[in-house]
Amino acid sequence: MQYGVFKRVLLDLHAGASGLSESSVEAKIKDFRKRGLPPAAPGKGKRAELSLEDLASTHFALRLNSCGVPPSLITEIGKDFGEDRFWTSVKRHREDTWVALRRPAAHPEQWTVSVYPLGRIKRLLDKSEVSLPTILVNLSMLLREVSTRVSAANLSAHGSSEAR
Repeated sequence: MQYGVFKRVLLDLHAGASGLSESSVEAKIKDFRKRGLPPAAPGKGKRAELSLEDLASTHFALRLNSCGVPPSLITEIGKDFGEDRFWTSVKRHREDTWVALRRPAAHPEQWTVSVYPLGRIKRLLDKSEVSLPTILVNLSMLLREVSTRVSAANLSAHGSSEAR
């Protein structure tokens, strides 16, 4: 997908949420791009082709940022989750895949990151093993969200070009 669609989908998903303006979301997207999320474009004058996985990784990064996770940690996590093989495995699972970020009270700067299937998250919640502060993010849902928005953006772009 082209960068314009990439940016439009992220603005649709994040602008207005938590009182963020479009310019604020654009600044966050630029900051994450400088940090390597998604991986850098091919070079000046060359058009970057971004994947659905790049979009999902950036959407994930913006979600974590809105929860107060520092950009430096998000960049580390995002690079791990930015690989196509990771998102391919998320798509293949029958159950939704979740990521849990925990911030121990004794060492608040040392976040731990774990990836679980839905059944494991339910067992953790049932046993009250999820202690605060913990952030849970449904990666499968993020992927579905961006996929739906990209399809809609492509349909509207295709429809407007036919109308001419």
